[in-house]
Amino acid sequence: MTDIKQAHSELIRFIDYWLAENEWRLDQTTLDFALDVRLLAADHASADLQPAA
Repeated sequence: MTDIKQAHSELIRFIDYWLAENEWRLDQTTLDFALDVRLLAADHASADLQPAA
């Protein structure tokens, strides 16, 4: 696993844990931000798996 992919995976796990710890009881703006960051990290992680064209 590359360092970048590992960092993305750690970020995703952190956000998932943080959301679960707060039981998703956060204001909508905070939830939207956390989910956007998670989505970006997941997109970048999957892009890292794509072969270079």
